[in-house]
Amino acid sequence: MSDSGGSWLDSVYELLSASRRRYVLYYFLDNENATIDDLVRQVSEWESDVVPRSIRVSLHHNHLPRLAEHGLVEYGDDNVQITSRFSTLRNTVAHSRAIETNSQDTQGPLTYGSESEPVSEPVFED
Repeated sequence: MSDSGGSWLDSVYELLSASRRRYVLYYFLDNENATIDDLVRQVSEWESDVVPRSIRVSLHHNHLPRLAEHGLVEYGDDNVQITSRFSTLRNTVAHSRAIETNSQDTQGPLTYGSESEPVSEPVFED
């Protein structure tokens, strides 16, 4: 993950764009290491109607390698641990989890800040 402004931000949003990668990162907000079984169990709790084997395969072949490529985790046969680089994303991941949790707990529009201000598309003036 490049540390330069736009490139870094592109990488962050790309990593957060896949729900399973987000769920793995959410898990590491509260834990420094895990087994793949721990991650499969947690992701299967957040996703419904998904076969745990498919979660394991996607974590092993897609999501964990991408997180490792960006230096956020290290993993071996069955163990996964966060690296010190995860701290650069910790606040962003926590904010993402709060937004996602809020949207699942409420029926109305997703809100940010006060409950009376729904999130809307930004307005850009020419």
